[in-house]
Amino acid sequence: MKNIFVILKFAILSMLLVVVAALCSCAAEAILYDEFRKETQQEEPADETPRITMTTDAHQITLFLSGNGTAEIDWGDRKETVTLAVNLAGPAIVRTYSSATERTITISGNNITGLSCNANQITVLDISKYPALTELRCAENSIEVLDLENNTALGVLDCTANQLTVLNVEKNIELKWLFCADNQLTILNVVENNKALSWLDCQNNQLNAAQLNNLFTVLHNNMLDEEKLLLITGNIGAEAANKSIAENKGWRVE
Repeated sequence: MKNIFVILKFAILSMLLVVVAALCSCAAEAILYDEFRKETQQEEPADETPRITMTTDAHQITLFLSGNGTAEIDWGDRKETVTLAVNLAGPAIVRTYSSATERTITISGNNITGLSCNANQITVLDISKYPALTELRCAENSIEVLDLENNTALGVLDCTANQLTVLNVEKNIELKWLFCADNQLTILNVVENNKALSWLDCQNNQLNAAQLNNLFTVLHNNMLDEEKLLLITGNIGAEAANKSIAENKGWRVE
């Protein structure tokens, strides 16, 4: 009887050792697998290619691109390589879709200087990842937000007839022409460092007299080779604003 008990004891101990060994093996395998997964699933380097993205539901898109060399356009259903024009006068780049559904278009390349995407039913336009852009014309769309903080080289901006309520060009110190009429602007941030600015059209917005007076105050008083023109007609504070603040700096205010 004693021998049977000893045999059972050793049998149980052997089983326990087998179970412990199996558990240790599983744990080791889990650790090795976790390390392997971490190594094989490391984040890929971020794509640093300069790009512009826009969202639209238009049936047909018409773009103009200027620069040097070529650019790639991902239309959402296919990709196309296009030759950049000398300026935004053309030729036009046209894409017609089979249906009018919302899609995102991505334009990428290293040598784009200008983009014209007027009247394309664009709701979102992101140029923040293309700091080298010097000219942007995006009028007659439905853009509500336009982030220009990274676009310090921008010299011409036409965002007329969108749905902007705030426009900040404080970082755009190369800006020469700014057309932002026919929006819903209640805030227009211009600073004295916009020393190249010679034409500012902010007609038909929601700027009150105090906001216009503040705009007049921060406008630069540099002498430029061309006339400095400021258009404010159609704002709620246009009649009450003190135009002489800007006029005394050499601006013609209408």
